[in-house]
Amino acid sequence: MLIGLGMLVGAFVAVIGIEIVVMSRREFVPQEPDYTVDARVQPATSGTGSVIRLAVLGDSTVAGVGSPTEIESLPVLIAQRVADATAREVHVTGFGISGARTASLLADQLPLVVAEYDAVV
Repeated sequence: MLIGLGMLVGAFVAVIGIEIVVMSRREFVPQEPDYTVDARVQPATSGTGSVIRLAVLGDSTVAGVGSPTEIESLPVLIAQRVADATAREVHVTGFGISGARTASLLADQLPLVVAEYDAVV
């Protein structure tokens, strides 16, 4: 019984060791994107009405970290949903800063959002 348990623990330790080696060889540090999020998004179906101006505040996700292109960034995906729901064009600007927390969002990002936006997320 103890020999079987010892073999099980040994196998578990070996698997964990292999995983650590494999993970140490990977590059996990996400890089800041080559773009800033400032896009115009068209609705799936044409409608009438003025352009919706959308500001998106947040951390690295809003800044585009992890998204290879602006089109795949969270602010643009949100803007696409708004455009499709309203049948209006959306101009979206992302104010994301990597590492932002609520206090820094309020202190650093919110003042950048002026009255020219129709909605803030």
